[in-house]
Amino acid sequence: MKLVIFSGTSDGNKLCQWLGKQHMNADVYVATEYGKQVMSEIEGINVHIGRLNSTQMAEIIDNNTCVIDCTHPYASEVTINIKTVCEQKNAKYLRFLRESLLCDDDIISVKNTEDAVNWLCNNSGNVLLTTGSKELEAYTKIPNYQDRLFIRVLPTASVLQKCESLGFKGSHIIAMQGPFSHEMNVAMLKQIKAQILVTKDTGKSGGFLEKQQAAKQANVKMLMIKRPLDEKGLDFEQIKSEILNLKEYPRFPLFISLVNKNVLIVGAGKIAKRRFEVLKRFGANITVIATENRADIENVIIKSYSENDLNEMTLVIAATDNREINHKIYIDCHKRNIPVSVADCFEESSFFFPAICKNDILIAGLVSNGKNHTAVSSMAKKIRNLFEGVNS
Repeated sequence: MKLVIFSGTSDGNKLCQWLGKQHMNADVYVATEYGKQVMSEIEGINVHIGRLNSTQMAEIIDNNTCVIDCTHPYASEVTINIKTVCEQKNAKYLRFLRESLLCDDDIISVKNTEDAVNWLCNNSGNVLLTTGSKELEAYTKIPNYQDRLFIRVLPTASVLQKCESLGFKGSHIIAMQGPFSHEMNVAMLKQIKAQILVTKDTGKSGGFLEKQQAAKQANVKMLMIKRPLDEKGLDFEQIKSEILNLKEYPRFPLFISLVNKNVLIVGAGKIAKRRFEVLKRFGANITVIATENRADIENVIIKSYSENDLNEMTLVIAATDNREINHKIYIDCHKRNIPVSVADCFEESSFFFPAICKNDILIAGLVSNGKNHTAVSSMAKKIRNLFEGVNS
């Protein structure tokens, strides 16, 4: 499964650094050249620049894609587009979302930028604006905004040009890249003689706590714009766990004794018979249950499967021709931590039943990734031929 990451925050960079350590590949999409600059150079991580619309997203996403949305909590339109395309393409969608921090009674909350502007129009005092440059034009509606507002923005040429074109003075433009410490926030608030700090709910990694603490220390009002979407997401540890579950690790070949161990085979068709004949050679106590004995297996118990059939079993083979029954066997074995091989679903198999290559002194078990039985059969024949010439 291919990984596609839409990154708009430091969280995306953090995730990519971790993916590099796991030797996993991903295509990362950032909106701007600046977004690429803040991304680390990581082997296997391909960074693409430019905002994508829904049509362009649909060209890179399919049902074999896991999409991780690391965009900013306030980039609601992008998130909606990503989720919509993932639903249309039947792709896996994971939202890496900064936790929304609980606001105390001292914080003034408003719904959106328009409400923030209206509030500032009705409340006097110098303002430290930390909401970025994207919606900066809306704040020019505030009377005497050139003197009241001090804007903290990213230090790029395009952003500075925008600030100047909107009439902001150079002395009121703080062009710096975060993160900003509590002490730096306090110093800025005091330097500009601020009475109001405007922020978004950027979460812990977005420096919200440092701004909140600084506002309290400097006796400054804090105006917070709420997040546009009421969405839930995963934290870093949860995202890592989800990704590791996607990674296809090979099965470790483990050779154990089955002498006098109880093994259950459910089903009595051709596959069940092949499994039965192999297991007999290894000393297992085999129980076969089926509603009918279609492959003439010896000592089959004619009955329907029930969970009680798993009692005291070491291994289980689900080999019926009924998907629902095989799936139930998988569920029941999973609950009891019993290794199970599911003949019609390798994803549900906690172990793969191997092709056995054996002579008097050598034993080899051969499996594929669960998807290529022909390759296993062909290679097993070659190995058995090699074994014929090894007798001592």
